[in-house]
This record gives sequence, C-alpha cells and structure tokens, in this order.
Amino acid sequence: FLLSSMFVPAVVTMIPLYLVVSSMGLNDTYAGIVLPQISTAFTTMLLSSFFSAIPNDLVDAARLDGCGHFGVLTKVVMPNSKGAISTATLFTFLGAWKSYTWPLIITTKTEFRTLPIGLKYLVTESSSEYQVMMAASLMAILPVLLVFIFAEKQLVRSITLTGMKS
Repeated sequence: FLLSSMFVPAVVTMIPLYLVVSSMGLNDTYAGIVLPQISTAFTTMLLSSFFSAIPNDLVDAARLDGCGHFGVLTKVVMPNSKGAISTATLFTFLGAWKSYTWPLIITTKTEFRTLPIGLKYLVTESSSEYQVMMAASLMAILPVLLVFIFAEKQLVRSITLTGMKS
C-alpha cells in the first residue's frame, strides 16, 4: 500500500492533506509547511530497505552485550545508517525547498511564504527587475549548495556502498 502511494500524483493528495493539516491547527505555521513533506513514502521506503539490509548478527551481538531496543538503535543501527539517513535528508530538503504549491495553499500570511513564492512576487506584468531577481535566485540556491556540500561525503558513501553486502 505504501509503495503504491508513490504512484499517486501529489496534486491529488493536496486537498485531503490540507484538511488534515488545517484540522490540526497548523495553517500559517512553519510546521504546517514542513511536516507533511517530511514523512513521504519515498523516504519511508528508502530507510526501511536500508534498515532491513543491516545484518541480524550485529543486532544479536549488541543484545548479547546488554543493549536494549534504544541501545541497538543508537549504537548499531544509526551509525551504520549515516549514508541512508543523509541521502533521505538531502532528498527531503531539496523537495521541500523547491516546493511552491503546498506553501501557497497552506499559508495566507506573507511572512510564512517561502522563497519560491517570493520569487514569483518579483515578476510583474509591466516590468521585472532582473538584478533583484538574480540576487534572490542566488539566495534561493545558496542553502541548497551548503546542504549538498555538508552531505556530499555521506551521499557518495551511500551510493558507493549500494549493492555491497556487509
């Protein structure tokens, strides 16, 4: 069911998602913008497939050493999953950062609008100030570049280790 939800276009789910978020009272909040974009089917499938590839021998060895569920999570699963977690974080951040439609639907106040929506406000019918638009575009690209620079090592590591057995 979760895998099949990846085939449903995001536009189809926006009205039910809006109803859920507004019933929680998250209209015009940053949480209303961010939370629905964090828990996607892609992220869930990516992380669950990586977690299932962790050998049971590591988990059994941690349990023999006296680790409980939280200890196994913090001492075995999380250190071995840095690549997958950074990849999921990078894809989620990029998807949320470029999002235009969802923040436009969930917000009515201009102080909660995101940068892609602000870029649209710079375009007018009579004239456009290209200098301001290029400066704003640079500001839109800069956080993406910074996140990629910090996550590049883990991303390359996760791609390199794909398909290799531990």
